[in-house]
Amino acid sequence: MSDGIGRADSIALDFHKWMYVGYDCGMALLRNEDEHRAAFSARPSYLEGAERGLAGGEPWFCDYGIDLSRGNRALKVWTALETYGEAAFSEAITGNCALAAFMAAEIEARQDMALGAPVVSNVCVFTARSDLEPEAQSEVNARVAQTLQESGEAVFSTTRSQGRVMLRAAITNHRSREADVRAAIAAVAREAAA
Repeated sequence: MSDGIGRADSIALDFHKWMYVGYDCGMALLRNEDEHRAAFSARPSYLEGAERGLAGGEPWFCDYGIDLSRGNRALKVWTALETYGEAAFSEAITGNCALAAFMAAEIEARQDMALGAPVVSNVCVFTARSDLEPEAQSEVNARVAQTLQESGEAVFSTTRSQGRVMLRAAITNHRSREADVRAAIAAVAREAAA
């Protein structure tokens, strides 16, 4: 799945997904630091650099994004890795991918549902009513997502695939189990039939 990754100018990672930490922590790997800094760097007179003191030295983190100053966001990731270790994260990520494959099998077993794309990691995209015309599928899928989000019973987002709004499950919770997937798909089926 990572073929061609070496051609990317940058790669962004959100740690609230597979590192299971709170929002507001991410990482960007950059091919060309100077180009990235040039895109964001703005040094008004009150941020002028100096040879020494508080204004001395590089890098200035305000040159890497729109925030002027930064908290220690990476501490969340370091603490999680230090506390649980690489093996625990590997097991949880593998489990998330297995659950997405399980969800795909549950969907394929239902006559009225259909996958929108093959499941290759932790994301499962599908339509709740493959028997309807594309526009009607879009309406049903959007309604189902909103109803389940508001009830808290299951949380699907939506995306567009094949000209239709589809349901999207990104399984990123280390506590999710097969029973949760079964319950979520049953809720989708119930709401799609309503």
